[in-house]
Amino acid sequence: MILLNHFIQPFRNYSSELKLTLIFFLLGLILSLSGIADVEVIREAILEKFAQFKNLHGTHLFFTIFLNNLQVVAIAFYLGIFFGFIPFFISMVNGLVMGLVFMMSDKAPLYIIVKLIPHGVFELPAIFLAIALGFSLAKWVRERDKIVYIKKQLIEGTSIFVTVIVPLLLIAGIIESIAIELSR
Repeated sequence: MILLNHFIQPFRNYSSELKLTLIFFLLGLILSLSGIADVEVIREAILEKFAQFKNLHGTHLFFTIFLNNLQVVAIAFYLGIFFGFIPFFISMVNGLVMGLVFMMSDKAPLYIIVKLIPHGVFELPAIFLAIALGFSLAKWVRERDKIVYIKKQLIEGTSIFVTVIVPLLLIAGIIESIAIELSR
């Protein structure tokens, strides 16, 4: 129970930032699904990323997936210090990408959801929490003692990063790499 609470508490503590993250993610998803956004550049990036995974197997596939996700969450959190632009961008792009995955597939949406759930149930909370930490870090501009606030957020956020986000990404990476291998 204590371990479970350790994973859940950061989501409670950063609930307002998580709501903001979800709003921008859903906005990106809606823009993508509606065809309003010109997403050709993102579409090409997705196809390139899928091609990169095509020839990878086993632990090499796992580490590529894990390190890619780790890089995204690190950027979302630590570069949030620049007024939250990077977390906003990553949140929107993740929504756009999710919408494009649905649009590009010849499979039914329910099939895609079922394929994404096993690893997405770990990966999306990790990504959303990292983005929320980035938004929280960006609040330094409103603080009287900016340096103290930044230090506090970096220490607390790094602790959450190491003890919650990284384990979630490890689990997601294992599941995703196994799912990719099984679907070949």
